[in-house]
Amino acid sequence: MHTSIKLVGLGFFFSLSVAFSNHKYYMSLMQIDYVQEQQALQVTVRIFVDDLQTALNAVATTAFEIATDREPLGIEKRYRAYLNEQLSFEVNNRKKNFVYLGKEYQDNQVVFYLEIQEIDSLQSLRIENTLLTHALREQENIVKTMIYGKNKSVVLTKNKSKSLIYF
Repeated sequence: MHTSIKLVGLGFFFSLSVAFSNHKYYMSLMQIDYVQEQQALQVTVRIFVDDLQTALNAVATTAFEIATDREPLGIEKRYRAYLNEQLSFEVNNRKKNFVYLGKEYQDNQVVFYLEIQEIDSLQSLRIENTLLTHALREQENIVKTMIYGKNKSVVLTKNKSKSLIYF
C-alpha cells in the first residue's frame, strides 16, 4: 500500500515539474470521441504553444509569435491550413474532411476543436497525424479514442504517422 502512495506522489511531482519547466518531451494529444446521436466525431487536439510556434516558423517566411499580444492577424487561417496539411482521417475506408471549430489557449497549450460530420456508424478509423514532426524529430502524437464506450490509444511519430483502428 505504501508503494502505491509513493508512486502516486512521484507521478504528481513529475506532473508539476513538467508543468513548471521547459518540457523536453515533444508531444501532442488528440482525443477523438464518437457522438452517435450527432453522427459526428469530435476531435480535440492539444499542442504546446512553443512547439507549435517552432513548427509554424520552420515553414514561415517571417518568424512570428503565437498566444501573445504580438500574434499576427489571420492566425486562425494559418492554423486551419496547418491542421489540414498535417491531419487526415478515413472513416470506414472513406476520406473525411474535418470542420475547424476554433481554438483556445490553456496552460501553455493551444487546444483545437475539430469535427468530422455525417458518420452514421463506425467500423474503422484511419488517422494520419504528422503534426510538428517536420520541425521536431522526437515529436510523438498521442491519439486516444472513445468509440462505442471503448478506449483505444496509439502513438504516432515521424516514422509511423498512420494508424488504422477497428471498432
